[in-house]
Amino acid sequence: MNVRRGAVLLPLLLLFHAGPAWCAAAPRVPPLTLHAALRRVLARHPLVRAAEAEIEAARGLDVQARQWASPRLSYHYSTPTKNAALSELFEFPGKRALRAEAAELTVRQAEQQLRATRAALAFQTRQAFYHLLLMNREVANATATLAAVDRIWRAAAARYRAGDAARLDVVKADLSRARARQALRVVRGQRKVAVISLNILLGRPMAAPLHVRGRLTAASAAPGLHALLQEAYAQDPALASARLEQQKRERDLALAKRQKFPNLDLSASYGIEDGVRTPGFTASIGIPLPGAYHGEVETAAGRKLAAVAGEQAAYYQVTEAVASAYEQWLADQAQVRSYQTRLLAESAQVLAGAQASYRAGETGILSVLDAERTNLQVRQAYAQALYQRQLAVAKTILARGGVQ
Repeated sequence: MNVRRGAVLLPLLLLFHAGPAWCAAAPRVPPLTLHAALRRVLARHPLVRAAEAEIEAARGLDVQARQWASPRLSYHYSTPTKNAALSELFEFPGKRALRAEAAELTVRQAEQQLRATRAALAFQTRQAFYHLLLMNREVANATATLAAVDRIWRAAAARYRAGDAARLDVVKADLSRARARQALRVVRGQRKVAVISLNILLGRPMAAPLHVRGRLTAASAAPGLHALLQEAYAQDPALASARLEQQKRERDLALAKRQKFPNLDLSASYGIEDGVRTPGFTASIGIPLPGAYHGEVETAAGRKLAAVAGEQAAYYQVTEAVASAYEQWLADQAQVRSYQTRLLAESAQVLAGAQASYRAGETGILSVLDAERTNLQVRQAYAQALYQRQLAVAKTILARGGVQ
């Protein structure tokens, strides 16, 4: 019996002693950086692949628009007649070229849509990444507050046992400790939501562990408003697509005006009837009806005017988005500086003073708990200001249509 037990325990003991070495040899997944997250999302997200497929589809239409009309081959057989014919449609010069130019502009619009998709996904990735950094900071703040409140509770309990404090102080401290635990549970749940959001963008399982590396305090300066506007006017995808739409509608209008010129249809035939061979040649033209022609022109002209208005609207939208993002960045930058230069230090000083007064018996425990709660609120507000500043910079990048 002892021999059997030894045979079972020996492998377990060997595994126990080898466990730390085996764990150390296991591959460790490095923390995710913002650059790596952007690279993964922009390379693998389904919306990017869909936009790339739209470009390929537009290129196929461009190839079709440049082709000549397909020839038509017909064959007729009846006793005693046999007849074969080959016909080709020749459009009035310039029509096919205009359609080809419009198709090429459609390809360029699809490329701009890809840029817009990438810019939007880059913004979403930045937002999710910085939100996870914010939640990590919130968890750290809540953990530190719980530890501080727990120390206050222990001190109150010790003073109560020594007869230097009332039982009510212990109860108040214990209530604050329960609130701190609840606050920690809340921010941990919010962090799980942030992990899920970023994992979905990355194409990973929702509950997969995710560790990010970055700093909310990293200051990202935005260029001046004039430089931002000039960059946005030059490269914003929505504005560029609106310009392309106007150019395409100009081609459509020119093509509609050319519809008053008829196309030429040539046909060569060869037949046999009662043993007699009869080659033939036919030329025909279509006569455009004035009503249909004028209707096409009016429709194309209306769409061109709509495209012009659309370009102006896109110009206004870009201007508003850039100016709004820039002003928000200025406000957030000022708020962050106010915390860094004054509010954080003042909050820490108030907390330290309250703790010293409590230890000296000059004030009650409520002053310490209030100071601790105020200090947590200031640190949380500072973290939120850092997050909002990073978000404002991301909005300036989005407003310019970039991914950086």
